[in-house]
Amino acid sequence: MLPGIYAGADQVICYKDSIALSATPASWTYTWDNGITDGVYFSPSFTNTYTVAYTDANGCTSTDSLTIYVNQLPAINGGADVNVCIADSVTLTASGGGIYVWNNGISNGVPFYVNNNMTCIVAVTATTGCSNSDTVQIITYPLPTVYAGADTAVCVGGQVTLNGSGAVTYSWNNGITNGVPFTANSSLTYTVIGADVNGCENIDDVYIEAYPLPNVIAGQEQFVCIGEQVTLFASGASNYVWDNGVSDGVAFIPAATSTYNVIGTDVNSCENTDQTSVTVYELPEMIETVIHENYGNDGAVSIDVISGGSPYLFDWDIDGFGDNDDEQDLTELTGGTYTVVVTDSYDCSDTLTVIVESMTQLIIPSALTPNSDGFNDVWDIIGLHNYPNMQLQIFNRWGQLIHEQKGQYTYWDGTYNGKRVPVADYFYVITLGTEEEPHKGTVTVKY
Repeated sequence: MLPGIYAGADQVICYKDSIALSATPASWTYTWDNGITDGVYFSPSFTNTYTVAYTDANGCTSTDSLTIYVNQLPAINGGADVNVCIADSVTLTASGGGIYVWNNGISNGVPFYVNNNMTCIVAVTATTGCSNSDTVQIITYPLPTVYAGADTAVCVGGQVTLNGSGAVTYSWNNGITNGVPFTANSSLTYTVIGADVNGCENIDDVYIEAYPLPNVIAGQEQFVCIGEQVTLFASGASNYVWDNGVSDGVAFIPAATSTYNVIGTDVNSCENTDQTSVTVYELPEMIETVIHENYGNDGAVSIDVISGGSPYLFDWDIDGFGDNDDEQDLTELTGGTYTVVVTDSYDCSDTLTVIVESMTQLIIPSALTPNSDGFNDVWDIIGLHNYPNMQLQIFNRWGQLIHEQKGQYTYWDGTYNGKRVPVADYFYVITLGTEEEPHKGTVTVKY
């Protein structure tokens, strides 16, 4: 009779599971095919039938067999390992079929943010009850420390150059290029995105304050006559620098009509410019024509104004200065000094002094009638007053000196010792006090 042997019931396992086959009765020694050792675990790769044999002491052999069904694991692919930047979003999506369960609270196909390195495991279970898994490594790169630079201030229209640091490439807003100067026309915050060699980005910003330019005012245009002083006063800033050697608030005499530019600087060192002009009018230049006195009250002065702006006002000293209502020319003048002030339409004036020489001709009347009728009552020698060193002597027919005067001339009234002289011819000698020969002649006294 063959010994009784039992290999065990058929079994179902998953691929890569371990199983041990143990025949009964347990006290016997069994021989399994396929290289199996009784009671020792192994991992079958496919479905197979395993046979166990036992031979007793009589040489009788008994066998039994069982089948192990191996179910394959479900296919699963968690995806490639991921390299991301800290705080980036990652979406893990497994494939292969089934319901996927991730560790670390991850949901399949749902984005999440990563702040450190992670090992992510996904598992799937088939209807056979077999499970499989895959692993995805997430490597996180630190963000670069991007620095946009220190806040700064410039004047409107000033040049600014922004240089980011801490990364490899930089992208600025507001159309700015890293390291390229630009003009700041208003106060703005500029943001830079810096990327490192891993493509990780960080941001920083810098504030550029654009100070407004001062409203510099050079002042109104000025009009002066040549030789007059001008003082330029600018406003709207703190300090002023003029061209043409001018100092703000300091009087100067402009030589000609010019434009003056001023640069004004405020407390922020911002500058602006303005300009004004100073128109310099020429003085009314005069040319005089003088007719000297010859016979008394026949001198004349005529004036031609050859520069300045017409019409002109004339102010001669013959009636005092200040009226500006005199004629341009003077006539019927005696010898002397005459001064005129001419003022043009620009209110510029100049002064001219002319000398009318006193008459050099003497007009010696031949007679006088000192009868108090108002006609020829005195003997008046016209022109003699122009000779301060003159001497006049009058003699009667007997050679007696009856009238004499020296220096300042006055007329003779036909008297001697306070009484009228008789009708007669009288002899005179006039010495002028010059190199000229004395004038001699007779004067007749009639009644």
